[in-house]
Amino acid sequence: MLRKLHVNLLFVSLFFLLTNFKNKDGQVKIKINAPGSKQVKAGVVVTDMLDIDAINLAEATTDDKGKALLDFSLTKPVFAFITLADRSYPVYLNPFDELEITINEQNTGHEVTYKGSGAKTNAYLLQVNATKQKYENVDGKIYFQVALDKYMIARDSREKTLAGLLSELVSRSTLSAETKELLAAKNKMAMLLYDQNYVFSKFGPDNLPADLPESVKSNVLNVPLDPGLLKVHLGEYAQVMSFYFNRNYYARLYGLHNAKDSLRSFPIFGEMEIRKAKYSDEMEKYFLAKNISHWLAHEGITPEIEMVYKNWLKEPQHVEFVSSLEKKFDNWQVLAPGKPAPVITGINKDGKIISSRDLKGKIIYVDVWATWCKPCRESFPDVKKVIENFAGNDKIVFLFASVDRNVQAWQKLLEEGNIPKGIHINQDDDDNPQNIWKSYKVQGIPRYILINGDGNIVQSNATSPSSGKLVAELEALLASNKPQGK
Repeated sequence: MLRKLHVNLLFVSLFFLLTNFKNKDGQVKIKINAPGSKQVKAGVVVTDMLDIDAINLAEATTDDKGKALLDFSLTKPVFAFITLADRSYPVYLNPFDELEITINEQNTGHEVTYKGSGAKTNAYLLQVNATKQKYENVDGKIYFQVALDKYMIARDSREKTLAGLLSELVSRSTLSAETKELLAAKNKMAMLLYDQNYVFSKFGPDNLPADLPESVKSNVLNVPLDPGLLKVHLGEYAQVMSFYFNRNYYARLYGLHNAKDSLRSFPIFGEMEIRKAKYSDEMEKYFLAKNISHWLAHEGITPEIEMVYKNWLKEPQHVEFVSSLEKKFDNWQVLAPGKPAPVITGINKDGKIISSRDLKGKIIYVDVWATWCKPCRESFPDVKKVIENFAGNDKIVFLFASVDRNVQAWQKLLEEGNIPKGIHINQDDDDNPQNIWKSYKVQGIPRYILINGDGNIVQSNATSPSSGKLVAELEALLASNKPQGK
């Protein structure tokens, strides 16, 4: 009897432990059934709220029947996308959801059906996506190209349609108060984004027309700062926040700091401005993380960005923002000081292939530019002054890498002769494995790169010629007995 009781207690204890473990795990299972998509990648992703990129939650490869299982854990509700090859389908997921998505290829597209947890909600999200797509074009034009009166007709119709779809879902489904609130917020952000795209594309952020209806004006100017929408990875809100950040932050920075300020100092300026704005604690942490993410993408790992990042990490942070920034920093490590510099190749004006590999043993200062880039060409007088300081010194090379697609325009400018002396190459081939846009993660030009005599990176985003500091930095590098960055 005691033994039987002991066994029963052990069973109850084991059941309690397993149940308790499951409650902590929040496991989600999504079955993919796509007969027309055999041996292709399937996955589930959420929006990275810092840069609108995708964060993978799970991935698998479909079998010979087009089936796959996505198995992962959640601790909270999220808006996500099921990805299949190059297609994606919206889903709203909760911890412990078990969902099956069937995708049948049709002559007119793909028929998608959901079964299981939140099936009606996810079918609704498909309708929302179709509605949004429908209103991308108005009278045969992209919606932000039409006149204001026509836009307002389309806008009001879009808003009414979205509201009707949500009302229908609520009437025939049992939704939690949280889900209703989030779906309503998603519609609101979709409309806000629609207005922002129209107004900023048509009129600019600071030139709102007098006849702009108050509903649109309010949407554009009064953006809600809602940490809850960040936590559920609402993609529309990430885009809304990018507009908000561009208008209220980047433009402000450029207005406060003139051209003589080094762009590399802008992460520091950004941190100062965000802290001065007195946002709520959660929104301040988000904006500080967004500041780091933006400048890291554009400038790479610089001492200034590292300093701002370390300051940010000293305070308690949202774990997902920390994870996102860690991955972004990891992606840049290949271009960290001391790492082997990716090879830069191109053709000179005579059609001969030139490679930075052929210049090993020399310090290489790379100027990435294009004929159509006004700031690039405006920097040429400063570049010429720097070059004059090293006339006759064969230990340093100035390599000008043009990214012009119009090779004739580049060659014509070279022939005119009003350009800095140095080695000039053109790299217009996107498929080139040594494409400088990809290998050096170039987001914009002009961009400057400094490589030492051992072929290692000194700075993947080097000091600009207009800073007044470049000559001293190059002289110090020349005088050094060992390459910098090691």
